[in-house]
Amino acid sequence: MPQGRRSLAKHVAFLVLFAGFLAVNVPRISAGSPPASDWPQPRHNAGGTNANQVEGRFGPAEAADLELVADIRFPDILSGPPAVVDGDFVAYVRAGTHWTEDSGYRWRLTRLDGEMGDVVWAGGRQTCPHLPPHVTNGVVVAGANGCSQSDPSGQFGTAFDRSTGAGGWSVTYTPYVAVHEGRVFWALGPYGGYDDPERLVALDAVTGQRLWRRSLRNRGSLKAAASTLYMQIGSRIVARSVQDGTVLWRMAAPGGLDIATPDVLFFQTSTDVVAMSASSREILWQAPGRLDAVLDGQAFIGTPNGLVARSVASGALQWTNPDYLGAAIAADGVVYSHDSERRTIVAIRASDGAFLDSVIGGIPAVASGRLYVTTGRVVRSYG
Repeated sequence: MPQGRRSLAKHVAFLVLFAGFLAVNVPRISAGSPPASDWPQPRHNAGGTNANQVEGRFGPAEAADLELVADIRFPDILSGPPAVVDGDFVAYVRAGTHWTEDSGYRWRLTRLDGEMGDVVWAGGRQTCPHLPPHVTNGVVVAGANGCSQSDPSGQFGTAFDRSTGAGGWSVTYTPYVAVHEGRVFWALGPYGGYDDPERLVALDAVTGQRLWRRSLRNRGSLKAAASTLYMQIGSRIVARSVQDGTVLWRMAAPGGLDIATPDVLFFQTSTDVVAMSASSREILWQAPGRLDAVLDGQAFIGTPNGLVARSVASGALQWTNPDYLGAAIAADGVVYSHDSERRTIVAIRASDGAFLDSVIGGIPAVASGRLYVTTGRVVRSYG
């Protein structure tokens, strides 16, 4: 073989081997999974755990020495805490200070640069939000319920391109929504000016394509964990497959479904937390208090005697911190609690309940190796 061809063959062989190496060794993120640094929706996920299960860069060592990194101001007041994705913020921002008696203020979905504080885009029309931003697979799913009873045309759920703010698909608004692993689950039916039949639909979050539809007699709140979608209707709960909506089981609920994890479902009664196995549906344990967050095998519960940590599996008491009455969120081995007297957010070590540090109060989220605290129109980040 001529020298040039030999050399070309060697290069081709090397490229094939290198491509094979990349195929084996490049980390993969499953479709719909939020990147490890994000807080993509309220309570972090469709199970409502109030915990960033995948954050690994802001643990007890970082939380013990909180320093203000940035003080970002939105153009106006936020309707709620922003989603944090790739270090940027997405939230509904008040569009001016004009207030009317029938509809109050109007708001606009906005993405803000997390470093400089510049507006990247303001998407859609001015409206009255009801569904906070949920970010998945590069789109922002949000919703409005109309700004008055005479404004049924404002009742919709819409997907926006996260990069540009361009609007995509839109459906009739419903208060019963779950965004999970690249899918949007809507329990639709009569609402406002619409007279739609009761039904549960699953949509592809990017395209809006309907993946499946199931008829319903009644609707209820939705939560999702792993491959199961849970709907609570009054005192009963129904479990369905996220893949096709098939009913897996139904039963009387021991309380209101508060947090869903792949293995354990947590219900809240007026006085107690009830933990139930997601597979056998047996009650695992019951304890007094209000469940706030679940992370790494621990359930953090607010009680009149203080914040307590219990084993998710057994309910065994692990520690009590009498100085704080509940948790706000949890991430990477740290629990964050509100200190209402001092108006601060307090970082507590999850392993033993020890105090680590505190910052000015607000609504916290942990993402991108930072602690973000939202107050009014201001988002402060700590590192």
